[in-house]
Amino acid sequence: MDIEWAEVEALRERIMWARNNVTRALFEIDCASLVNRFKSRREDISIFGFRLKEIFGLLESFIDFKIEWVGCLSNKVVDSLCKLAINKRCTFPFNMEYPSDIHGLVLANAC
Repeated sequence: MDIEWAEVEALRERIMWARNNVTRALFEIDCASLVNRFKSRREDISIFGFRLKEIFGLLESFIDFKIEWVGCLSNKVVDSLCKLAINKRCTFPFNMEYPSDIHGLVLANAC
């Protein structure tokens, strides 16, 4: 899977989750090209452009939202989770009950 596709699918999942109980949101992405696509909102007739258009529609449910670029070094939790998933060759649902190593990453990044 292409990096931009993986990033856009991850963003879509975050938006779907946030729509359940959030009215204002800040989505941080470490993929500069994807952030640029969202900020420019140029017409894109590709399949990828169609997916972005669907995501724009999902964002309309928020009173206020921002999509911002964040460097990989500032996004340690996500980077660590991605490496964990790649190393274990697995996908797992992210529930409120998650392994203690993930909990440790979140707490360490919050400080």
